[in-house]
Amino acid sequence: MAQADFATALFDMRLGVERIALALLELRRDLLARGSRTPVASKYNPDQPRVPAGNPDGGQWTSGGGEGSAGEDSLSSDLERALDGLDKDSLDWATGRSRGGAGAWPNATPAQQARLVASELQAQAAIRRVQEIDARWKPPASISEGIEGAIATNQAAVRQAEARLRELQGMGIGPGPFAEESIPSRGPSRRFTAEERQEINRLGYTYGCHTCGTTEPGLPSRNFIPDHQIPNALSPKGSGQRLYPHCRSCSDAQGGNIRAIQRRR
Repeated sequence: MAQADFATALFDMRLGVERIALALLELRRDLLARGSRTPVASKYNPDQPRVPAGNPDGGQWTSGGGEGSAGEDSLSSDLERALDGLDKDSLDWATGRSRGGAGAWPNATPAQQARLVASELQAQAAIRRVQEIDARWKPPASISEGIEGAIATNQAAVRQAEARLRELQGMGIGPGPFAEESIPSRGPSRRFTAEERQEINRLGYTYGCHTCGTTEPGLPSRNFIPDHQIPNALSPKGSGQRLYPHCRSCSDAQGGNIRAIQRRR
C-alpha cells in the first residue's frame, strides 16, 4: 500500500476508534445515570447490614450502603471529565453520525449498542472509500430485524464495499493489488519529466504494473506508463494524485472502465 493511502486508512481507523470510545463513554454515563435512580443507589435502605451491637462501631452502616460507592463516584467523575474535555467542535466531529442507531433498540445491552456503533462506523468508512471513486455506488438495500440484524447488515455492507474496491482495483481504478511505491504527481498533465519516467520505470521493473503485476511494460520503448491515481476523469478537482507504473494492456483497458463509471454518474 502506498504511503498516502496508508496514511488515509490510518486516519480513518483512528477516527473510528475515537468515535467508538466516545460512544462507549456515553453509554456508560447513561448506565450510571440510570443506576442512580434505582433502589440500590437510594440514600436509605432499611435492609442494609449494620455493625453488630457490642462493637465500638455498633449500629453503623457497613459497606454496600445507600450512598453510591466510591468506585461509582470515581467512574462517574472520570467519564464526566473525559466528555467535558471535548470542546463543542470536537464533540460534533466525533459524533457525526445518526443518533437513531443504538437508541432504536432500548432493550439492547450496552455491548450490543457498542457493537452497533462500531459496525455503523466501519460501514460508513468502507462505503465512503468506494464512493470517492465510484460516487453512485451503494450496497444493496436490505431489511434487518432487531439490533443483531442491523449489526449483520452493517457488516455485510463492509464486505460488499471491500469487494467493490477489489473489483475497481482490478479495473485500473484506484491503486491496484500490486501497488507498492509511487511518486507524487505534479498535476493532471501527462507531460512527465525524464526523472519521473525514470522513477516509474524503476518501480515498474521492481514491483510490476500496479494493476496486473507484470514487469513487462508492453511498449517498444520498454517504458512503463505513469498512471495517475485516482484517474484524472474520476479524481475530484484539487485532490492530490500519485503516479504508479502501468503496463500498456492495463492502460488500454482502463479507459473503457473509466467511461463505464462516468456513464453511471
